[in-house]
Amino acid sequence: MFVGSGLNGSVHAYDGTNGTELWNSGGIISGATFGAPMVANGVLYVGSWNGFNSTDEGTVRAFALGTPPPPPTPTPSPTSGVLLGDQTVESALDSDTSGTAEAFPTRASTSGTVGKLSVYLDASSTATTLVAGLYGDSGGGHPGALIAQGSSSQLQAGAWNSISIPGAIVAAGTQYWIAVLSPQNASGSLKFRDGTAGCKSETSAQTNLTALPLTWVTGQIWSSCPLSAYGSTGP
Repeated sequence: MFVGSGLNGSVHAYDGTNGTELWNSGGIISGATFGAPMVANGVLYVGSWNGFNSTDEGTVRAFALGTPPPPPTPTPSPTSGVLLGDQTVESALDSDTSGTAEAFPTRASTSGTVGKLSVYLDASSTATTLVAGLYGDSGGGHPGALIAQGSSSQLQAGAWNSISIPGAIVAAGTQYWIAVLSPQNASGSLKFRDGTAGCKSETSAQTNLTALPLTWVTGQIWSSCPLSAYGSTGP
């Protein structure tokens, strides 16, 4: 029995008699798979949606008999000077339109100075510029003042992308917010990963941003959280 996932697009094969998982497609499919997979002449065909925007298209993939699942995406070492954030490549695909920023809460596990932010971009991301920054908490459970930000135009889809920021001092146990933005008029679509851990993310009220605002103004609130992104001490 083959079943597709609407969450991350992965396809799973189960033994129809006892429910044991026999195979899965791993992380090779990044979009949602709502249609039923089909088998013809020993080949499994899967149609998936590449994103969650009205302009996104779909992809049909074929898996031959005996195809091994792709290896898992490597996770950064927890001993690499990480001070806050999520080092896991989360299961949900997410995206924002150019000019709209989105901020995700995170709590510092260790005190120190954040020198770079690392953000995982989904394999389907085509964005050419990424702005990432760190906000303090307003005290009311929302982002407050911008602490630091940086940008990069050397992006790699399906990988962790590091962005240097001016030294941002954080204190263990304190809540902060990691924000991402594809600047207005930047080409491509910014797609990233997040989860459903019960926390809330926020998009900016401004939809024409070329850089992160100095003071955050909340637009919409979402249940997509945490963001696959973390801050570390490295340059």
